[in-house]
Amino acid sequence: IYKCLDKNGSLIISNVNNNPERRFVREIVNWDMVYRDPCELAELLTAGGFDSQHCWVIYEPICIHAVAIALKP
Repeated sequence: IYKCLDKNGSLIISNVNNNPERRFVREIVNWDMVYRDPCELAELLTAGGFDSQHCWVIYEPICIHAVAIALKP
């Protein structure tokens, strides 16, 4: 994605942190979701070519849902 972005382009993605609903989602809803903590999400962005100084991971107050923003300067 980094290579495809124009200069000053941005990537905005969401993520779910491990939480108490995981069992319900897996066993009842039958979704095989990938859960990542903030460090893992940030590592994916930097491994994909983004500079850590231009990446942010923002969680809502109970830290289940995140938005990651990565900019290509």
